[in-house]
Amino acid sequence: MQHTAILLAAGYSSRMGDLKALLPWEGLTLLEFQVRELLKTSIDNIIVVVGYKADSIQRVIDHYPVQIIFNPAYAFGKTTSIKAGIQHWTDSGSYLIVSVDNPVDPNIIQNMLDLLEHTKSKIVIPVYSGKRGHPILLEGSLKNDILSITEEKFGLKELLRKYQSSTCEFQVDKESVLYNFNTKKEYLTIKDKFERRQQT
Repeated sequence: MQHTAILLAAGYSSRMGDLKALLPWEGLTLLEFQVRELLKTSIDNIIVVVGYKADSIQRVIDHYPVQIIFNPAYAFGKTTSIKAGIQHWTDSGSYLIVSVDNPVDPNIIQNMLDLLEHTKSKIVIPVYSGKRGHPILLEGSLKNDILSITEEKFGLKELLRKYQSSTCEFQVDKESVLYNFNTKKEYLTIKDKFERRQQT
């Protein structure tokens, strides 16, 4: 099965004040960290979707083995970037949807990929302490469903409701699957948590 990651880095980061993709993380930019960790898995294709200040973002990853696409509709929400990524690579056994501010763990991702290949699930999502987290892995057969999502219908949440009986909840022991941040304070708090966890 071929696996494709759609890494979303097109938004304004308006509440943050700085581009999330270019924030420092583990000695890299956050976007570089995400790409590096994804490259440690068996994912075949990494699609980075850019929009706001695309040139600044592209410069930091143009030497990585990824495909960068521009989403001209990025101002209309995350769903437009998800669909832009899917439309760019329509033939895949699965799609891993990763937001730039959801720091990934390659071991968790690899386990998710293996679960999708060896179960009859259509969706795999990590769960920590009873809470669903990120990223979300979708079987390639859901391509048309993904292309129909909208902001008004809450994006991928609509698919989670539709395919509830075919969703595999993968229990993990790392709180990082719940991490995401919109403000500088949230970023600094989560960065500190992440770094302390890496040292243990």
